[in-house]
Amino acid sequence: MHGFKRSPPAAAGGVAVYAVDGLPQQAPLLPAGAAVADLLPRGARAAALPLFLPQRSGGGDAAAASQSLAAARRAAAAGAGGGVEPAAAPALEAALVPAAAGGDAQLRAVRALRAAAPALFIVFCHPEATEDPALRIAAFAAGANMATASAAAVARALAAVAATRLGGALRCAWCGLAGLTPESYWHHQPLHHIYEPILPGSCPICGHAASNLARHLHDCHPPPGAPPPERRTGVFALVVVRRPRDGKFLVTQEFAGQGMWLPGGGVDEGESLAAAAVREAREEAGVAVRLTGVLTFEAHHGGEWRRVIFLGEPDEGGDAGGGEAAAGGAAAAAAGGGEAAGGAGSAGGGGGGGGASSGGAAAVSLPAPRDSPKSVPDFESAGACYASLEQLASPGVPLRSEAEVRWFWRCGEAGPLEMPAAWARVFGEFALS
Repeated sequence: MHGFKRSPPAAAGGVAVYAVDGLPQQAPLLPAGAAVADLLPRGARAAALPLFLPQRSGGGDAAAASQSLAAARRAAAAGAGGGVEPAAAPALEAALVPAAAGGDAQLRAVRALRAAAPALFIVFCHPEATEDPALRIAAFAAGANMATASAAAVARALAAVAATRLGGALRCAWCGLAGLTPESYWHHQPLHHIYEPILPGSCPICGHAASNLARHLHDCHPPPGAPPPERRTGVFALVVVRRPRDGKFLVTQEFAGQGMWLPGGGVDEGESLAAAAVREAREEAGVAVRLTGVLTFEAHHGGEWRRVIFLGEPDEGGDAGGGEAAAGGAAAAAAGGGEAAGGAGSAGGGGGGGGASSGGAAAVSLPAPRDSPKSVPDFESAGACYASLEQLASPGVPLRSEAEVRWFWRCGEAGPLEMPAAWARVFGEFALS
């Protein structure tokens, strides 16, 4: 599948961004010297969101989050020169939730904010967000729209939220956001809801009764300039990517709550198998990959579809095309200085107090200078991460299919294999691993 990236307009604005504060033993959101304002698109409003939940988790969490949101909205409006009492909640809102000791406080904060504001774009910020698959799954299950360790990724996601054009007649079937146009709905759905279960329903644009509304919106109502819908060839290319320095494997967080899987997808017409595997790893996981071998070639259902599974490793010198940190001032934001897109107002230097603690709080919630693996959701995936075999065996990590993921274990157990002569003509430049 091919991702379509829009360029936000120069004056994106119109989004209110809240940096959550007050969590027990909370870690700073950003490195020292960096500010939330560095991450904001032009024209955005920002405010701190002190969130003090009841001592015991329960029905009071949502009420506490609603009160905190109301105060943050007033502060954001006042900072933008709009007075101290906004007429209504901003249509476009995002919240950055920092890491905290033990992890449960951060997840609880996400759950409370989601219950209080269904259309709020919630970013779960944690240094292990692209190294721990169970943590990613837990974050999305709690209601997060995105889990990341990268300030650069946060900057890009906020720019995408701010670029949402309202004034239309459509309402999101997932979160209820009103005023969407057909084009803004096309962009909004995967950014906010790609990991939510498949939703059937009547298309609000054409009236078609769709078994998968997200797929129908993407394929049947693309905006001008989007690539045409994927044409199936019946041939697929997948790749098992192992990171040499620690042996962890690259896994993608598949759409519609399907769990983790290896990067891969359909081969386009005129595309080589190897090129397809590299492209899919870039699109689904945001990682540039160097192929090092072929693991298997399979045909199923009487030859109705065929696939090859390659072996590869991250290409440290390659450009993944989705992990660059320069767009929109994100590189400066990730480094904690320099010129960024800028925005009105600030949520404070780090988005919250409290440093690392012996209780397990992370030193910094967003330490990564780049977002690789990918963590900004789109129609290709909800993101990706590296995972050890022990992490993948955890009951907290659902797998889209175990048959393909078994290759992770096989790669650590089998020695080099001889390339079958019949394959040599197709995979001549690769060794069979």
